Amino acid sequence: FKIKYLKLFDAAWVPGYKQREYAQHLGFDFNNIYDGIYSCNNKLFNKYYLENIESKTKFFPKKLLFVGRYIEIKGIKELWINFVEIIEEFNLDWELWCVGTGDLWDKRMIHSSIKHFGFLQPEELKDVIRQTGIYVLPSKYEPWGVSLHEMVTAGMPVLASDNVGS
Repeated sequence: FKIKYLKLFDAAWVPGYKQREYAQHLGFDFNNIYDGIYSCNNKLFNKYYLENIESKTKFFPKKLLFVGRYIEIKGIKELWINFVEIIEEFNLDWELWCVGTGDLWDKRMIHSSIKHFGFLQPEELKDVIRQTGIYVLPSKYEPWGVSLHEMVTAGMPVLASDNVGS
């Protein structure tokens, strides 16, 4: 790439730190690497943070939130199974709220402590974010999780696997 193709490009636009490192490995100068691709709507999700910080400081919701596709690589099945095992073993009153659809939708775990919303647009997440406490992204492979970027911008604490590139 450095010999044959680098001269064809002025810059690289990448989503995050790991991708910046890769672009440098390809030969791009640090000053010619820009980030922000695959970005969330910072203004919208920061607004959610500002609207919820006071209420969540007074009463932290015992609800985990997953936002993503219902597919194997997201680790959603393992999340459902482990969540139910933990709350039942320790008699916890936590809930898991899941937003998304995908190949595993028809195989989703039905449990009284798990709530499935289907697909929601970012503007429709306002009440879900307000009512949940911790964002969970258990992906087996995730080069860049826009949903993680969104939830961090919304002020959510995060539990993410070490396979999430963002």
